[in-house]
This record gives sequence, structure tokens and C-alpha cells, in this order.
Amino acid sequence: MPNEKTKDVEVGGKRYRVGRFNPRDGSWVAFLLMTKALPAWIGDSLVSDMGLPVGAGQKPELSEADFKNLQDHCLRLCFEYTSAEAPPIPVLMADGRFSDPEMDVSTALALTTHAMMFNLSSLFQGGAVKMASAPAVASR
Repeated sequence: MPNEKTKDVEVGGKRYRVGRFNPRDGSWVAFLLMTKALPAWIGDSLVSDMGLPVGAGQKPELSEADFKNLQDHCLRLCFEYTSAEAPPIPVLMADGRFSDPEMDVSTALALTTHAMMFNLSSLFQGGAVKMASAPAVASR
């Protein structure tokens, strides 16, 4: 449902709550994914077939700094349920450390993916990407 504010997920036997991006952060993440990450992962020909912008003969790269920034944006939306009575706690603390010192790579990547899918999946349903990349028509 597009109006859901949060979604509960289970990763590695633990429960987490995933929240929503604000419109500006969500737009930035979508733009970054469509112009850098997606082309780097799936190749120019597939990106072109999807109607997305492609670099002029260059393979787009997602730098380590861009990836960390993207992942930080996603993980800031994730909260871990530590008990039934307590409210969930942020997965990523304000100083950038994980609240769970035993956080592993697969859990961090799974939560990053859950956050992106929860927030951006509607862009890939019903041709929203093609609509957004279509040329603007001047109104009179």
C-alpha cells in the first residue's frame, strides 16, 4: 500500500520497522539509483530499453562515498524491535555507528534493500519511470 508509513520486516530472525523517506530524500535516492547505481548494475543497453538516461558511452559508477551516503539514508529509516514492551531503536545511531554491535553485512544490506523497495517500488509499477522520463508537454 502506498500510504503505509511503516512496514515491519524480519531479517536474520530479528524484527525491524522500516519508515518512509521524506519527498526530497526519496527523490535524491531514486535519482541516484536510476542514474548511477542501476546502470552500473544492469548495463547501458537494459537501462536504455527501460527509457532511463544513459551516460554517453561511459559506464556509470557508484563511488564508495555515494554508496555510504545512500546506505546511511536507508538505514536511518530502520528501527529494531528489541522487546515487545519497548519502542524500536534506530539501527544507525546519530554518530554513524550501528546500535547493534553484532550487525553483519547481510543484515545491513537486507535492511538497505527493504528501505529502498518499501520507498521506491511504486516508481517501477505501472510505468511510472517511463512517465517521469517522458518529454514534458507545454500547456497553453
